[in-house]
Amino acid sequence: MPKVVDHIQYRRDLLRQSLDLFAEKGYGSLTMRQLAEALGVSTGTLYHYFPSKESLFIQLIEELTEQDISNFLSQAPMPASMLAELAESLEESPLKTTVEKIRKRRERALTTPARKVDPSSQE
Repeated sequence: MPKVVDHIQYRRDLLRQSLDLFAEKGYGSLTMRQLAEALGVSTGTLYHYFPSKESLFIQLIEELTEQDISNFLSQAPMPASMLAELAESLEESPLKTTVEKIRKRRERALTTPARKVDPSSQE
């Protein structure tokens, strides 16, 4: 039976693990081969998830930025209208997409009814 892999989670794991490598060695000093070796995957696997080192690095920065913005917003909630204004003010910035994703997730979270948890089903 083939191994079932959550590709989104696996990609995120590779990104998180690569952060320390970039911090330690620097972007210019690392090759995809070195990244793959340090991450314990084949270069083919790494290229399956990221077409280039630049792409991997950009996705890493986007992931970190999204986490930072989410953390900030969870600690200092702002009305959806302010998030929309923030997204509009970013116009051509890559952060606009991140802010838009967060705004939409937040709207869904606020409009989706909470699921009831059956206490007897928890250990």
